[in-house]
Amino acid sequence: MANDFQTRTERQYYIDWLRILLIISVYLFHVGMIFNKWGWHVKNDVMYGGLLSQVMIFLHNWRMPLLFMISGAGTWYALKNISAGRYLLERSRRLLVPLAAGIFILVPVQVYIEKIDQYSSLLSYYPHMFEGIYPEGNFSWHHLWFIAYLFVIALIISPFLNILRSSRFMAMVGNLEQILTRPFGLNLVIVPLFISQLILRNYFEQETHALVNDWATITYYLIFFLSGFILLPVRSIAGAMTRYRRLYLAETAVMMAVMLLVQGQVNAVRAAEVVYDVAAIVMSWTCAVAVTGYGRKYLDRNSSFRKTANEAIYPFYLLHQPALVITGYFVVKLNIPVLLKVVLIMASSLTLIVSVYWFLVRPFNVTRVLFGMKPQFKSPTNKLKVMKTNEIKNGKYSSSKTACAVMLSLILASVSLSARAQETMPERTLFGPDVSYTSIWAPEVRISSIQGKTGATVGGYTGVMINHTFMLGLAGGVNLTHPTVNYGYFGGIAQAVAYPSRMVHVSAQLVVAYGSTKDYENPKSSLFDNFWNISGERFMMTEPGVNLEVNLSKGIAFVAGASYRFVNGIDPDNEYVENTHLTSQEMSGASFSIGLKISRAGKK
Repeated sequence: MANDFQTRTERQYYIDWLRILLIISVYLFHVGMIFNKWGWHVKNDVMYGGLLSQVMIFLHNWRMPLLFMISGAGTWYALKNISAGRYLLERSRRLLVPLAAGIFILVPVQVYIEKIDQYSSLLSYYPHMFEGIYPEGNFSWHHLWFIAYLFVIALIISPFLNILRSSRFMAMVGNLEQILTRPFGLNLVIVPLFISQLILRNYFEQETHALVNDWATITYYLIFFLSGFILLPVRSIAGAMTRYRRLYLAETAVMMAVMLLVQGQVNAVRAAEVVYDVAAIVMSWTCAVAVTGYGRKYLDRNSSFRKTANEAIYPFYLLHQPALVITGYFVVKLNIPVLLKVVLIMASSLTLIVSVYWFLVRPFNVTRVLFGMKPQFKSPTNKLKVMKTNEIKNGKYSSSKTACAVMLSLILASVSLSARAQETMPERTLFGPDVSYTSIWAPEVRISSIQGKTGATVGGYTGVMINHTFMLGLAGGVNLTHPTVNYGYFGGIAQAVAYPSRMVHVSAQLVVAYGSTKDYENPKSSLFDNFWNISGERFMMTEPGVNLEVNLSKGIAFVAGASYRFVNGIDPDNEYVENTHLTSQEMSGASFSIGLKISRAGKK
């Protein structure tokens, strides 16, 4: 089975081309958002349905699933043999840094222009950036949801990387190869897609891109990501996509026809809605397979433009929506034909995107890192600060060949030892002998504001730190000092740490928890007033954050952090939310924390 896998050194050019074309399709989709009847930041005075809506519905159903699938395949080729900790560190650099930069630099431009009548300038908008969740409030990540979801998927799969790369798992995929390589055999993937949506859509009906209440969508995209990660590197399975691409394209056309036939009855007849949803799931998968097959057939070739575009496409994605909002805001006011508006918006937005990328992002390492690019290589012999080339590596940096040879020898040795170990060791474990773990105990105090009043939450987290870089555990806290609100939460936490051996380092974390809250019109008579009364309104909480950590001594670090709490599920009409009717928006907000992280070494 191992011989059936593409080697990670073989560049799959069609994956690059598909990624480029898909991001361009996202750009065109958002151009259409200015002129169709769906809500968006800026809208033309005359809006269109009909064919434009049908094309956009078709694009919506398969372009993002395929982009996640392509991302999964790209991840497999990029992973090589790095550990889960290194993988998360790399994902943090490539995803969390651009996400944070985009939230604070790019997204405010979009929200400000949409609500321009409420603020005198962009600078006057910034102090109100954290007032509530968009669309009622201001805080959002808009088109950057894709980056956030990719990082969540990275968190989900990272503990299972050893399993996904093991020979036993490859053998299991090999057992399915005879089915998957037959005509329509890849439709087997539709089964987990359908089951996941059948179960989760009962609880998360709408696709929100808000993470906290969008787990049906996240699971859907996770399956596409894993399909690309597991299936596309297998030559025979990828070959089946190419060989039967016309069959899957025909299946896509049939499913799209079914969707069009029943579309008018959706929301009126339950049976029509079910047929539409099932057809949409099937169409999303078959179209992704067909496009991949055609891409592998006709786009698996290199060119200088591919290299340039592949480097630029990530910043292009980050920049395209604010550029469209800025240019669209001015163009839609012009009294000119709609086709001329489309041309003018595309020409001006592309000019703006390319100019910002070429003159502000590409030349400087700081902006390159902020926009998810690799930093440029600098040396006395490299005055133009271009990326490393083979010529440089073969010249002054020829020693890197030796290092690569040593690493390759170590990898081959570990593979051969693992093969022998399979014959002598009956028990297999998720984490190998080279993986260390430590137990973590982290008490903390978290300060946040609710309904304009500040209170402190006392709590913390505990868990297991793997290789000092990745932690999974439990988190919880209770609010005692807020003058009118009591609340508490309990859930899970995942944390990635960068350069933990340095005295000062950083970490990123995500808390997903369940909580209960109660609000009072009058100030509490004491610290624990009604604290033990378990009646209250339940809520779900998702809280991403970043921390600055300082190693005080061996096993003890001081931690200061900032996070944003996203709350949903509070019913303001619930009988237990007395008098002042606390809302999810009021419970959401920024938090600042200080605490200690105490670690105790475990097995190694």
